[in-house]
Amino acid sequence: MIQPKRWWIPFILIVFFAAVAPAMATTTGSTPTGADEARSRTEADAPAEETPEPPAGPAVPDVLIQMASPGGAEAAYAVIVEKSTQRLFLYAYDGAFKKVFETACSTGKADGPKREKGDSKTPEGIYFFNDEHEDKELSPIYGVKAFPTDYPNLLDRIAGFTGSAIWLHGTNKPLVPRDSNGCIVLENEDLLKVEPYIALHRTPIIVVDALSYGDPELNRIAGQAATGFLKDWETALETGPYHAYLAHYGPSYLPDIGWWNTWRRYREKYKAKGVAPEVEIRNVSIFRTDDIYVALFDEFLDTGDESGKARRIGARKLFMTYEDKRFAIIGDAYQKLSERLAGLRGDNPLIAALSMAERAGAADAAVAAQSPQVVQMVDKWLQAWSDQDIQAYGNFYADDFKSNGKNKAAYLKYKDRLNRIYDYIRVERGDLSIEKGRNGHLIASFLQKYRSSGHRTVGAKRLVLKEEEGAWKIYRETWQRK
Repeated sequence: MIQPKRWWIPFILIVFFAAVAPAMATTTGSTPTGADEARSRTEADAPAEETPEPPAGPAVPDVLIQMASPGGAEAAYAVIVEKSTQRLFLYAYDGAFKKVFETACSTGKADGPKREKGDSKTPEGIYFFNDEHEDKELSPIYGVKAFPTDYPNLLDRIAGFTGSAIWLHGTNKPLVPRDSNGCIVLENEDLLKVEPYIALHRTPIIVVDALSYGDPELNRIAGQAATGFLKDWETALETGPYHAYLAHYGPSYLPDIGWWNTWRRYREKYKAKGVAPEVEIRNVSIFRTDDIYVALFDEFLDTGDESGKARRIGARKLFMTYEDKRFAIIGDAYQKLSERLAGLRGDNPLIAALSMAERAGAADAAVAAQSPQVVQMVDKWLQAWSDQDIQAYGNFYADDFKSNGKNKAAYLKYKDRLNRIYDYIRVERGDLSIEKGRNGHLIASFLQKYRSSGHRTVGAKRLVLKEEEGAWKIYRETWQRK
């Protein structure tokens, strides 16, 4: 069994020393300082024969530092694989870590972490599920379901590791230990038990040769230190110079910084308007294997516009080390971008989001400038309809108007027949909203109340407007009963 590294000792010394430093001058020898308490705990955990004893309280795998469950879920989950025992564990966090499931698994035929394609080894590290395949999409060897992982991740690619298609999947054969080509395999019924707890791009699968266990309090201290580092990184991104931002990265890893001048110009432009783009980090999860930490979080951008809404950039992933009493980022990637940004090519996601926000703001301003004309046009159109004046009514429709297969002429002929049937028509609207549509169109929406001598209806009206001969005309018209 591999002895666990005492990665938590620096955190204990830093945190407890900071807590008791103001009182150290008056502390007597009969009361241990925070550092002494940490040292006492360390000595208790490491007797002379160097065999760790179980910590006080419930033991938690050291790979779990903290987890967050976005989207209102009650708990967050992590899948852990221990290759030496061929066991898979499912852990939950709902304020405390707890094991909710354990079962046998099968990993690669060859020992050791995966390094190259075809070596029949299972990777070791922190990965995330990024897809799922149903039974009908799979050959029998994969059982009832399969969840691909994101191996090789950024660190694997930097290290030159090759290979792909490392999945968690079922099997239609009896489960045999160490029998896969690198995947993690479960009995079909066990995979189906794990399936409900897997959230793509959020749930990790952490693979180690042998697990070590520790006190959850130590993990909490480590999580606080890592979260503080992320906050400093976020502040440097929002307001600092580029060298303050780069100071958070390790000397062996140079992130792409070509976008920084554009980002700085955006910041200055917003500052001149009395606002500033704010980067928000939400739903932070932190995991660890050996001396590598992975922080996964949802990244948002708040431009301070009138919408008051922060725009989601995506799930961002930072790989970090802890050396010389400080964290350093050694890998920076997006686990998954938001749908709006997913198709971008080349642009930094933050820059792309700012650009989109500016375009949306300009579009909103253009719509606002047209709003009085549109409101006036809609009200006059409703009045012509209520007056049963088919000629005035028809002037509000574009030449290429169509509705239910009818062109403008056929539609107006149909409306004229209705006018002749009813003794009176009264059409009123509720609050009118205007938004930008495609191809230079505007969309006017409102609650329409219709009364005539024949019947009454209330429904949602949607008018697609186009500019024709200097005026807004109705290009398409839809109505849905309420």
